[in-house]
Amino acid sequence: MKKIVLIGCGSVGVSFVFSLLNQKINNIEIAIIDANEKKAKGEIIDFNHSLPFLDANIKIEYGTYDDCSNADIIVLCAGARQEQGQTRLDLLNKNAIIINDIVDNILKTDFKGILINASNPLDVLTTFIHKKINDKFKVIGTGTFLDTNRLKWEIKNRVNVSYQDIEAYVLGEHGDSLAIPWTSIKVKGKNIKDILSLEDLNFIKDKVKNAGYELLNLKGYSSSAIGVAISQIVRIIICGKEEKIVLSCYDKDNDIFYGFPCVLKEKQIERLPKLNLSKEENENLEKSINIIKEAYKKISI
Repeated sequence: MKKIVLIGCGSVGVSFVFSLLNQKINNIEIAIIDANEKKAKGEIIDFNHSLPFLDANIKIEYGTYDDCSNADIIVLCAGARQEQGQTRLDLLNKNAIIINDIVDNILKTDFKGILINASNPLDVLTTFIHKKINDKFKVIGTGTFLDTNRLKWEIKNRVNVSYQDIEAYVLGEHGDSLAIPWTSIKVKGKNIKDILSLEDLNFIKDKVKNAGYELLNLKGYSSSAIGVAISQIVRIIICGKEEKIVLSCYDKDNDIFYGFPCVLKEKQIERLPKLNLSKEENENLEKSINIIKEAYKKISI
């Protein structure tokens, strides 16, 4: 059985497990760790009551950090929730303290798998984890995978095609400085700039950039889509399928993590070659990269 350890069973963690179960992946074990043990155990009972509907060989139980030793994947969803009026970067030092403690506990085990970080500020904390562990295991972040799918949804709202007909990426920070490379975005092989007006493209960018804030104002948090995003990444790793995906992955030239297309297969992550970006798009991406770099320098623990 493949073993997954979930650290952080709040709204995002719950959404991730629910989505993973509904993908009908068989022969998996999920150990859940959360500071609120009582709530986590309640969620586990609820999850287990769903298993007869799925008729799957799945084991879900409360775990400890000892479970990390033989885990294939750790999913990190812990941290303080963004409040109204805050950006993701405003969570930096509060969540860095939480993540630092969690990673210290993981490093006490023999974990040799892959850690998927979904805690914000996403790219900065993924960089922080990478530097802290000194390559003792692999790290990726959910990055702009969610933003990319928000972009596809917004495009589909304006162009009557299937999602499979849309080739699109969001690059850089999973945050306010995200970069959209319009020159690389195609609908049925045709560049989107030949289909939609500049006004439409600017509107779409604002919708994607502000999607998290919209959800924050309406329901207090985002959870469903990011839960699906994490479960998709886990599915690729567990099933051993090779897929092109946008993740927060390591750029050795800049020594940080940020959203960029890559190929993911099991534990192998390979960044794709640089995209053919316009001068303005390159500048926007560089600006986003520099924001992540500067934020990393502000971690004070």
